[in-house]
Amino acid sequence: MYEKTASQVEIFQGLDKRQIDELYSWMERRDFSANTEILAEGDVPNGLFMLCEGRVTVTKASARGRFKLDEIPAPSFFGEVALLDPAVRSASVKALTQVTTGFLSSEIFDAKIRAQNLTALLIALNLGRMLCKRFRAVTSTLAVKTAAISKYRPTR
Repeated sequence: MYEKTASQVEIFQGLDKRQIDELYSWMERRDFSANTEILAEGDVPNGLFMLCEGRVTVTKASARGRFKLDEIPAPSFFGEVALLDPAVRSASVKALTQVTTGFLSSEIFDAKIRAQNLTALLIALNLGRMLCKRFRAVTSTLAVKTAAISKYRPTR
């Protein structure tokens, strides 16, 4: 893996050099060619991908067809919810360019959490914080859109 990638990725912030080395020992390198589907919406989740090189797109199916949710450049990550929730994947991820990732399996992460491994616990805490931040952003967006399309009148 690439030494600097984890230190630049939000969910691995606060890990020291020893913990980053430990994290890398849990990961498997996976490379994908451009236009390769990496994750499919509806699949059983199996882990997180740390995006070391390249760019991916995230799409979601709807009644009107597929729509783009996001485009993610390296360094970053995707598939993170799989570490906390075994529900099926909620979106698809496709490589836009040649992509290099580090794959952290849910199985390994779960075992580390059960063993009360500090590195895994710090990653889980960061994941929880990041998901709370996303939830607050979505809630704010929904409130604004709801107010714009309804007769909603805020209480005073």
